[in-house]
Amino acid sequence: MAFPEPKPRGPELPQKRLKTLDCGQRAVRAVRFNVDGNYCLTCGSDKTLKLWSPLRGTLLRTYSGHGYEVLDAAGSFDNSSLCSGGGDKAVVLWDVASGQVVRKFRGHAGKVNTVQFNEEATVILSGSIDSTIRCWDCRSRRPEPIQKLDEAKDGISSVKVSDHEVLAGAAQMLPQPEGVPIPPLGAFGLHGLLAYPVPTHPPLDCTWLAPSHPQVPIQTSPPRGADYPQSARLHVGSKCSWLGSSCVPSSHTGL
Repeated sequence: MAFPEPKPRGPELPQKRLKTLDCGQRAVRAVRFNVDGNYCLTCGSDKTLKLWSPLRGTLLRTYSGHGYEVLDAAGSFDNSSLCSGGGDKAVVLWDVASGQVVRKFRGHAGKVNTVQFNEEATVILSGSIDSTIRCWDCRSRRPEPIQKLDEAKDGISSVKVSDHEVLAGAAQMLPQPEGVPIPPLGAFGLHGLLAYPVPTHPPLDCTWLAPSHPQVPIQTSPPRGADYPQSARLHVGSKCSWLGSSCVPSSHTGL
């Protein structure tokens, strides 16, 4: 009689502290690894951004150019560029090697909470407390964003970019469906996710997900201004699976 092979063990979270960095930036607002994990960035309330070799504990470079505290940063796929956002409402593009500011993008009406490059590092996406995500072309000299996503009803707290869409987190309470009890505040967290198609054309549709409360249906907003192809709509089921949630699409979405 053959016994089934044991299931492979999943990856384990780190259990041991390897290094502590004394950043000297007063409050550290964010820490981000680069793409291969060999370097990390620290964002400080002293208006600086610092690049570290974390395993050696070595400070490699300090980037100064923000007018207020730095709240987030990200590195490009080839480690040649950095982007950052902060309380001065600016998005800054940096040259890693020289430490110089390449571009400053302005347009947000409030502090910039989160920034991300697209996969080719040709576009920076920034999310702000002003409830918008703005897309900035790194190769153009035009001062205005190439696209503004403004479906959120509250400040944008995080943005993630894949090869075909954007996910954003915002502090917005979803409308409570009839018959579904209001979840405890600690369990629901007043947060949802806003999903967009790729930022290469006006948003076709946006989808709210409630990953921490599976009884709350997903709700979508209709496309704005044009009748886009049905095939361009978001795949709700795959998003639920990726989030590890048992979200149920609401019947009126048409997805």
